[in-house]
Amino acid sequence: PAPSRATPRRATLTLTLTPRSRSRRSAHLPRIAGSFVCYGMVLEYATSGGRKLHEFSLILVTSAIYSATAFLGRIFQREAPTSVPTYKLAVLAMTSMGSTFTSVRSLRYVIFPVQVLAKSCKMPPVMLLGYLVHAKAYRGFEYTSAMLVLMGTAFFLLYDEDKSKEEEDIKYK
Repeated sequence: PAPSRATPRRATLTLTLTPRSRSRRSAHLPRIAGSFVCYGMVLEYATSGGRKLHEFSLILVTSAIYSATAFLGRIFQREAPTSVPTYKLAVLAMTSMGSTFTSVRSLRYVIFPVQVLAKSCKMPPVMLLGYLVHAKAYRGFEYTSAMLVLMGTAFFLLYDEDKSKEEEDIKYK
């Protein structure tokens, strides 16, 4: 007899929030938002006013800081070694470095807020790849949320572009 092919099961992510976990998450939210605001302000300052931020120097410094933080974190948190294969961690590290390089490089051509808005367009492709590659299932609410963020970003970018064209037209009349 021919071997039977089982249909792949769709992975679903269920998140159960208890009152304690909700309060923990809400306590971390201002810290995360604050760190992103600080990062954005420093990056905008570093790349404005004619200053050029060299991407490889930034990667070198941030990699050294990440390495020191990870080393100390593993010691103080007594973290057990990971079971993820080294080659997968290497691929993850390379994509992270590539992302840092290209996002900082793009600041030569666009301002930081535009870059952040462009990053918010990555949800639909990530969800699509999760579905196609990992057979991950999403709820309708998650698809709707991703599309609303994408549409809001598109409207914001298009509105901003139209406004700047109007300002240029007024300036040259």
